[in-house]
Amino acid sequence: MGEAEVIKKVIKDLERVKIPYLISGGFAVNVWGRIRTTHDLDVIIAITTKDIEALKKIFISDGFYFPEEAAEDAVLLRSTFNVIHHETGLKIDFWILQADIFGKSQMRRRKKAKFLGQPIYFISPEDLILIKLKWYKESESDRHFFDALSVCQAQKRLNKKYLKKWAEVLNVSQIFNKLIKQNYGHTTTK
Repeated sequence: MGEAEVIKKVIKDLERVKIPYLISGGFAVNVWGRIRTTHDLDVIIAITTKDIEALKKIFISDGFYFPEEAAEDAVLLRSTFNVIHHETGLKIDFWILQADIFGKSQMRRRKKAKFLGQPIYFISPEDLILIKLKWYKESESDRHFFDALSVCQAQKRLNKKYLKKWAEVLNVSQIFNKLIKQNYGHTTTK
């Protein structure tokens, strides 16, 4: 089984056990922006500790290393845990959906896109830009800024009002203005 088959199976299993998810990170950049290499799959999931057992059954039966205690801690702390597929080495980072209004907005605004031959939920292009700007601010890694820029360049129908509002809320307005200026040549957004 190759990485693509593993990803498709994981998504089908999440849908089967009714765990809300969306793909973020590098794979989302590949869908909404430019193609770039990525070494892991970032999945945001909305779960409680009650869902851990269902996840454990899925992953152990599919040949993954599943860190049950780390998953429980991640749910409680609203952080991340990862599972690794033994055969392919594919690492899946599971990010627990934040319980704040922005987290809820991301899940509500997720969009289906055809990926690996099947419809899969992805973070919206706008929310991906915002997340990448937030990560850029925290890490100062240019990769995050250029990921956000590539999404801006590829997506011609972005909701700029939504972007501007959430850039202010997330305290990334200055970086957002830099992004807009670099993409459009000015800082005003409508």
